[in-house]
Amino acid sequence: MFIKIICSNGFCSCDEEFFEIVNNEEEADELTEEAFSWYGFAEPDGRFCDMDDEEAIEEYYENLSAWWEEISEEEFRENT
Repeated sequence: MFIKIICSNGFCSCDEEFFEIVNNEEEADELTEEAFSWYGFAEPDGRFCDMDDEEAIEEYYENLSAWWEEISEEEFRENT
């Protein structure tokens, strides 16, 4: 099964995609949770929020999201 994992922090142009091969949906779900460790915008910084404002930092983390979509082998090959 070919998948694309998308990570987002809710800001324009900050989504990242990761392309993987998995055996089943459970494996896809597990990799999607792990994807935050690969995501370049997983940690807040001054571009996204006031680093002295704990509520803003919490809100940043709350807005992080990741999901996966099944894709074709062709799309996978074009992106890897």
